[in-house]
Amino acid sequence: MNQRFDLEQLYFQAKESYYLGEPIMSDDEFDRMEQELINMGSDAPYIVGADDRKAKYSHPSPMLSLGKYQAAADGTPPTESANRWMVNTGARFFEATPKFDGNAANVIYSNGKLVQILSRGNGTKGRDITDKVKHNVPETISQEGTVEIRGEVCIKMSTFNTKYANDFKNPRNFVAGVLNRDDNSPETISEMDFIAVEARQQIDSDITYLNPNDISGLLHRSTFIDFELGPNNFNHVYGVMKNYRETISDYQLDGFVIKAPVEFRAKLGENSHDPNWAIAIKFPPKEAITKIVDISWQWGKTGRVTPVAIMEPVDLDGSMVSRASLFNIGFIKGSGAMVGATVAIAKAGDIIPQILRVITPSPNTVLDHPVDCKCGAKLEVQEVHLICVNPDCSAKAQNKFHTGINVLGLDGVGGAMINSIWEAGFRNPLDLLDPTKFNKAILIANGVKDSKTVDNMFKEISKIKDIHPMKLILCMGIDGMGHTVAKQLENYLTGLPHSFHGLQKDVIAGFEPGGSKRKRYEEIVTAVSKYVNIILPEQVAADSIPFEMSGSPKSAGFKTKDEFVKAAKEKGYHHVGMSSAKVLFVEDVNNLSNKIKTAQSKGVKILSYAEIF
Repeated sequence: MNQRFDLEQLYFQAKESYYLGEPIMSDDEFDRMEQELINMGSDAPYIVGADDRKAKYSHPSPMLSLGKYQAAADGTPPTESANRWMVNTGARFFEATPKFDGNAANVIYSNGKLVQILSRGNGTKGRDITDKVKHNVPETISQEGTVEIRGEVCIKMSTFNTKYANDFKNPRNFVAGVLNRDDNSPETISEMDFIAVEARQQIDSDITYLNPNDISGLLHRSTFIDFELGPNNFNHVYGVMKNYRETISDYQLDGFVIKAPVEFRAKLGENSHDPNWAIAIKFPPKEAITKIVDISWQWGKTGRVTPVAIMEPVDLDGSMVSRASLFNIGFIKGSGAMVGATVAIAKAGDIIPQILRVITPSPNTVLDHPVDCKCGAKLEVQEVHLICVNPDCSAKAQNKFHTGINVLGLDGVGGAMINSIWEAGFRNPLDLLDPTKFNKAILIANGVKDSKTVDNMFKEISKIKDIHPMKLILCMGIDGMGHTVAKQLENYLTGLPHSFHGLQKDVIAGFEPGGSKRKRYEEIVTAVSKYVNIILPEQVAADSIPFEMSGSPKSAGFKTKDEFVKAAKEKGYHHVGMSSAKVLFVEDVNNLSNKIKTAQSKGVKILSYAEIF
């Protein structure tokens, strides 16, 4: 079992679920998983947003994530880290704004006229949500050029608790559901608000960050705090914001954001993940105390069996909860969180709250857990997880099938439809490309109900004219196969420079000439090429140097990263992910971003964009 691969898949699943309003873990648990991946050298945390097949519309400029500092569980603010960050910006004055826990949106104006409102999506492209948010913003503004108003779509806590608390776990989930559905009542849409927190203006290629008062009526000035850098000022702002969250705010929020003044932002710039001029300060999650009365076990599609605590019902942040994630069997044994334990639980935007800590361990010393999988095989404890080791486990096979179909990128084909295809007897995701094996008549004959969803699926399949070898490899369902390994194998199989350094050997084994996986891959290529074109990757010179980028190359005279990639190619470089890079080009070699820290730890050479000349 490839621990990094499994963690990356869970990470991407958690991100996608979060952005769709159906989070599968708490913010705190997600943050810990993200840091673990960074420590492993994974590229996953540097990918902004989450994949969303309906996110088709480009943002004028990227909607990035935020770097963050987390307050301690006991409420101690991250004063030292925040003050150090502020000193490093070179600014003296700062502004703080609440970090509303809604759905990020980008309101776009062109020469003063509203043209589109987009969800954040993957940070580059988002969904068009204009019809659902336009009632909250003016149709025209006075600014010329392209103006982007960034903010959060939220619903008041009072409205949510009165009308929707029985059907949705929290306000954010409700808003995400409204924004993601195709049809909604005008009354429901009118209950959502757009809270703007940042504005930027672009004329030609120059971006100007606008002051709050520059966009009258949009940026909520009453929620901004201006303060001077000083030994005790951060703690004062932290206290004001925490009080605002607990006693004043009409909306759910989980922290606040510190920003350097607008005149510093263009100079400080942005890296590939977050702006260098802003940092999020996360409050500790709200807590409640209860007792574990039972433990249930949930079978996952990756072969893991996950424990869930059944607890005495307790009020937590306005709702009664009786279930909480126990993470894995290792957590239970290490913490004593068995039946009878008294625990502190927290909810930070998640569906199932998490256990923060065990206050009084269980008097029980033996954990009663399943020993047999539903497929009939024995379960084993591997590291901290309870896992089915049967390679033919039906749960794992079905998960691989889901993953393979998702690789094909069929818009509107979700989990329910994929389950129906599985139940109809299909096991190979690539069969969907073969009209002799997979067509509407065969699908309906095998028990799938005729519907618009089925028609949409076949319409999406008909759009697939080309496919890359990397996708064929991912569809093979090989244990431990992720995007990084698949890309290197694609290069290897098509005669391009590649590196298997640091990759799991048993995943790669069998792709050598004559190997079993190689033969299977070649059979797939032969079969699939009858219906779609196999697109080979661009040839790269053998001595070409692999590189990755961080921040904007504009200071070196390049308007876009694509322009820099083309220039780098002429200089003997080719663009890859962080895991394979030998050089990291950055905007500022002195900026200690996460990507630069990762490069330093891996011995990757760090150069400024200007050094390409």
